[in-house]
Amino acid sequence: MQECNNPDIKRQADSVKQLYARDGFQVIRETSIAMESEYEMPVVAPLQQGSWYQFVFIGDYSSRMYEVRMYDWDEKMVVYQKKM
Repeated sequence: MQECNNPDIKRQADSVKQLYARDGFQVIRETSIAMESEYEMPVVAPLQQGSWYQFVFIGDYSSRMYEVRMYDWDEKMVVYQKKM
C-alpha cells in the first residue's frame, strides 16, 4: 500500500482540515493512500452513539467511478454512495 503523492489532493485535504478546524471539528482518523481499481480499503474509526461526525472523501478527478460504504459495528451497511 502506497501513500497518495498527488500534491493537488494533499492541498485539498489540508484546506478541508483547516476549514473544519475553524468550525471546531477535529480529525479522528485520516488515511492517505493511492487506491487501485476494484480494491477496497477499510478505514476503522471509533465513533460514539449520539455524537455528530463529518466524513470527507477526496478522490482523483480523473477517476471514472468511486464508491464509499460505511458499516456499523455489526457489519451492517448503513451508508452507500456511488459517484460516476
